[in-house]
Amino acid sequence: MSPLTLINIYLIIKIIMKKLISLIASLFAAITILSASPSLAIHAYGGYSFGSDINGNYELDELLDNITAGAGIGLNIPMGKYFGIQPGIDICYSRIATTDDIKHTSTTIDIPVLLTATFKVINFSIGPYASFPILISTEYSIDSYGYSFSFHNFQLNIGLTAGLSFVIKIGSASLLFGGRYMLDLLPTKSIEEYKLFTRRAALFDIGFKFPLSW
Repeated sequence: MSPLTLINIYLIIKIIMKKLISLIASLFAAITILSASPSLAIHAYGGYSFGSDINGNYELDELLDNITAGAGIGLNIPMGKYFGIQPGIDICYSRIATTDDIKHTSTTIDIPVLLTATFKVINFSIGPYASFPILISTEYSIDSYGYSFSFHNFQLNIGLTAGLSFVIKIGSASLLFGGRYMLDLLPTKSIEEYKLFTRRAALFDIGFKFPLSW
C-alpha cells in the first residue's frame, strides 16, 4: 500500500471521527436539555411609567398618573446548567400622563420570550415581547372641563425587556425579586391611527419559580 493511500485513509478516518464526536456532543446536549425539568414561574410587578408623547418628550407628572403594574406566568425551559428560555404571558396595566391635561391608560396582554441566566444568587433575563392592547382610554381637560373616551385597538406592538433579580432558595422552589425595564418599540395608536404615546417603565418585580414534575 503506497504512502499516498495511507495518508488518504488517515484523512478519511480523521474526518469521520470529527463527525462522530460532533454528533455525540449534539446528542448529549439534546439529552441534557430534554432531561432537565422545566420550571413554572409566576410573578407580579409594579413601578413608574416613563411614557413619552409622540415627539419623544418625557412628562413626569404626579406619581399616580404614571404607573405600570401587572402579573404573569411563564415556563422556564433549562438550556444547560445556567441558561434557559422562558416564554410567558402577562397582563399589564399602564397609566401615562403625556401632558398635564392629557392622560392615557392602557391594558395589554404581553407575551415575552426571555433568555434567562442564573449564576448562584443572581438571575438575569432579557428578551422581546409582543403586546396586544385590549383597552385604551384617554382623559383630557379643556378650560377646566374633563372629557374621556375609551376604545379597543388590537394592533400588535413589540418591545424589549431586561431585568436583574436576586434568588433565594426555598426548598426546591426559588423566590426572585429585583428590577426590570420595559420599553415598547412602537407607539400606541388610536383607532384612527393617531400616535398617542410610547410606553416605557422601570419596574420592581417579585415572583416564585418551582420545578414541574412530569
